Order: sequence, then structure tokens, then C-alpha cells
Amino acid sequence: MKSNINLLLAIVILASCSGKVKKVNHPGDSMIHRYEVALFSLDMDNFKAELEQIAPEYRIFLGERYLEPAAVDQLKAFVADQQNREVYQEVMQEYPELNEISQAL
Repeated sequence: MKSNINLLLAIVILASCSGKVKKVNHPGDSMIHRYEVALFSLDMDNFKAELEQIAPEYRIFLGERYLEPAAVDQLKAFVADQQNREVYQEVMQEYPELNEISQAL
């Protein structure tokens, strides 16, 4: 099952890539915002309130209806899922910081 999730993540990442890459030459302007860190760091007992705090920075991932009860419940279930937490932990072990990637941007 773990390999299915990894395969799914790889497909999503590859599908989101386009052949057109635009290199912007603005040193210091690029910064990687780690949505997964913000999301999996939310306190499960105060999930909705903390979700509201990160929403302005991650609106593109959350959409406009992220505070609707069904959306909050779905996202909370995703974060609470043991398998998703294990994948997150593996990602954090492999990529604890993205400084080199950020500098290359």
C-alpha cells in the first residue's frame, strides 16, 4: 500500500510539471514554503483555528471553501491518517531542509 501512495505522489508531481520552465534571475526572491510541514504541524485539538492561521499563505492548496465543516473534516482526516503521517515522516527524514534547492532557484 505504501508503494501505491508513493507511486500516486510521483504521478501527481510529474503530471504537474510542464515542459516550459521559466528561470527568473532574482537572487534572494525565491523561498520554498513547505505546505506539508505547516499542515502536519497543526494541533488536532485546535485544527480549524490553526488552519485559519496558515490559510493566507497556502490558499492555493486550500481553496476558498476550506472552512466548510466537510472540508475541515476531510483535511483533518487526511492529516490524522496513520499512513499519511508515515509518508510525511519519511519525506521529512529524506528532505529535512530544502536550502540547496531554494538557493538554486
